[in-house]
Amino acid sequence: MVGDGVAAVAADRGRPGRPGRGWALAFLVFFLISAAWAMASPYDGTPDEVRHIIRAAGVVQGQIFPRPATEPGVGNVGAYQSVPTGLVRGTEPPVLTNRYCYHWIPSRSAACAPVPGDAKDPARLVTVVTAAGRYNPLYYAVVGEPLVRWPDWTGILLARLISAALCAAFLASAWLSCLEWGRSRLLIAGLLVAATPPFFELSGGINPNSVEIAAGISLAAAAVPLLLDTGSVRVQGWRRRAAVAAIGIGQFRAMGPELIAGLLIVLLLPPVRARLRQLLRQAATWWWSAAVLVSCALGVAWTVISQVGDVGNTAHLRLSPFRVLRVEFTGWLTKVIAQMIDGFSYYDTNPPHLIIWVWAAALGALLVAAVICGNWADRWRLAALAGGTLAIPVVFELLTVNSFGFSFQGRYILPLAVGIPVLAAFIIGSSGRLSRAPQTAIIRAMILLLLPVQLLSLGYVMDRFQSGVGPGHALDPLLGSWHPVTGSVLPLAAMTAGLISLGVMAWREARLPDELRLPLFSYPAAEPQREPVRKFPP
Repeated sequence: MVGDGVAAVAADRGRPGRPGRGWALAFLVFFLISAAWAMASPYDGTPDEVRHIIRAAGVVQGQIFPRPATEPGVGNVGAYQSVPTGLVRGTEPPVLTNRYCYHWIPSRSAACAPVPGDAKDPARLVTVVTAAGRYNPLYYAVVGEPLVRWPDWTGILLARLISAALCAAFLASAWLSCLEWGRSRLLIAGLLVAATPPFFELSGGINPNSVEIAAGISLAAAAVPLLLDTGSVRVQGWRRRAAVAAIGIGQFRAMGPELIAGLLIVLLLPPVRARLRQLLRQAATWWWSAAVLVSCALGVAWTVISQVGDVGNTAHLRLSPFRVLRVEFTGWLTKVIAQMIDGFSYYDTNPPHLIIWVWAAALGALLVAAVICGNWADRWRLAALAGGTLAIPVVFELLTVNSFGFSFQGRYILPLAVGIPVLAAFIIGSSGRLSRAPQTAIIRAMILLLLPVQLLSLGYVMDRFQSGVGPGHALDPLLGSWHPVTGSVLPLAAMTAGLISLGVMAWREARLPDELRLPLFSYPAAEPQREPVRKFPP
């Protein structure tokens, strides 16, 4: 056991100077992938983007608590915002039209869409209604400044890139958490599966849901080894990254606190008592936990005060609970799952089935291997996380369908769902059932399977926006009646460079270096703490 403990300490030390360089390189790689989508998408190409553009432009002008909207058809969550007219082309004030000519018609290109800023006076303020007008202002305050300074494609692209940078920062932190796990590199496989193509598309748009998902990946990659690996003494980095991610999730969207609680409940029941005792003896755990609780409390307070959750009765349905459940389990829930893997834009793109097949195969391989390799507690956690994630849309629809229909989308639960492949990868890597060679092979198989699908997804969606897709349409992302404002080559080049770099990084890290290798068939003994210990009163 002494030898195991020495090996654990050696693994936690890692290689000198590696964390800073590793984070910066990973940030650049993930930013390239998200930036490719930011450049490729047309005006309002990602879900509800114009609504969020209006909210962001209003927030940076001081419209934190805008006047609630009274226009028919927007429910109870809309609000008036005064924004530059160049940002809301194709709109008849005050009602915002966020369904443009190419939405829901995949055979039609985005060439018919309005051009941002194409007006006699694009900076002139106009008052419009946005359904995002009461959302938490934190995200919008970060991305909104370029929209007011340059109310045209320049401002929109810069705002998109700021949002992409936020996502890349959380993903880089998740990457660092994966590398710091000294027992296995399999968390990398979980990260590759968790970052689905629709997430990356959303990360290239203006929408707080994208940063919430990225923070969810970072939270899972840090919290899983932090709370479950009793042998690792390197807790400072995981604890800090998990807390920062949770603080963000608590603010970005109304469901954030519930999603954090869901993941933590799964990881803490049944409790890993030795690990909890170790963490709770450290003052930093209490301070970071307090910061997360404050963030979640503020997020809940904003939701209650601003009445974000009060959508109102816009559907006027009278469906029985049995009827709702029948709809859910005969197709709607399957749609929600598919949306997390191949649901692009307004779910109107009809992507190739290859995307969902490949991703389902990768996720299924991790889940099956985790069930085989794990113990009863591992299987319980995995089943609880998967089942709890899928229960959220069912419960939501049961409570709200008669007020505003079947409206739940897969991206809403993706911040929690991303923990499923991460947890599965952790179970496999910590079980000791697979030698290092098969683990390396799994990661490299994920690289070869999933990264080409990321490029395929971008190319196909670009075809849909530029030329339309379907019978009689050629598949060529360099052609079409509409082209990104940066041209069609630059997004493809950025995506290719980002994916190749990610592939090389993951391929090299797939095999643990000699100095990080741990015995596979026994957990290391508990180690002394590396930071001052302060005991708190019971």
